[in-house]
Amino acid sequence: MTTTTEQAWEAFHAPLHQFIRRRVADEAVAEDLLQDVFLRIHQYTASLKDVRRLEGWIYQITRNLIIDYYRSRHHSTASLDAMQTLDLPGDASFLA
Repeated sequence: MTTTTEQAWEAFHAPLHQFIRRRVADEAVAEDLLQDVFLRIHQYTASLKDVRRLEGWIYQITRNLIIDYYRSRHHSTASLDAMQTLDLPGDASFLA
């Protein structure tokens, strides 16, 4: 039996949305992550060798994307913090 993205959407959309929302406070980010999950499902379904492991595979994709989201968020926050501590040259008139 082959699983289509549409079948996965019907079976997993609501539970995955709840799973993501319990871990991500921002609804827009949760929706983006959910879209990314289904994009990955669509891209890599053919590589799934055992359909009986579909649910675990989908939740692993979801967990990985949530982790990636928090890592990228932490990295960009750290970068902004570093930028705020940069010393400007003595003559900052070029900024005016």
